[in-house]
Amino acid sequence: FRLSVSELFKGGYDLKEGIEIAKSIEDKIDLLHDQIIFYLGQLSKKKLSDQQSKEIAELMRATNDLERIGDLIETDLIALAEKCKAQNIQISEETKEVLLKLHDVVCRALYTALNAVTGNDLDAAQSVRVMKAEIRQQISAAEDHQAQRLVVHEPLRLPTYAVEIELIEKLKRIYDYASQMAKSVIPKSNPESQKENEPFPITQSKD
Repeated sequence: FRLSVSELFKGGYDLKEGIEIAKSIEDKIDLLHDQIIFYLGQLSKKKLSDQQSKEIAELMRATNDLERIGDLIETDLIALAEKCKAQNIQISEETKEVLLKLHDVVCRALYTALNAVTGNDLDAAQSVRVMKAEIRQQISAAEDHQAQRLVVHEPLRLPTYAVEIELIEKLKRIYDYASQMAKSVIPKSNPESQKENEPFPITQSKD
């Protein structure tokens, strides 16, 4: 995920190379997902306590959320990259900086959620919850920036705007999945913590 956005913006490789790298990573994620689900399925057949059964169910849900992130990268983010390439859409350096700030905090949330799940770490899970305020701030800043950029007279401004807004929406969704993963670690007896992990409302981008 970090490679799918950050390195493209920062010029670590060209767009074609970035697309191929993201596709190859997605294949590995699919394989890993299948192996984890198979393993958890085998565990669930054994004699388990109620608590162990609940933990396996939560791990399955978290694994499926991670798979959804992989699918989003493969189908949506790669499609955006290919659209940029096909239409020769160039995102300005100023806009890249704004989007990368949002991307970086979403990355932190995702990796923290992974640590929460793999280590059954309640503190890490709560950290993902706390990041929601920072995510909201970065989304608001990005959307305000987009509103200002929309009136700028540049070639392909409207197609570029559509790509940028769609990227913001995809980053929102990735955070929502990460939040759901973290939610699996937070005890169900804490309704306020569960409420904090409700997803962002999705707005429709204009094509």
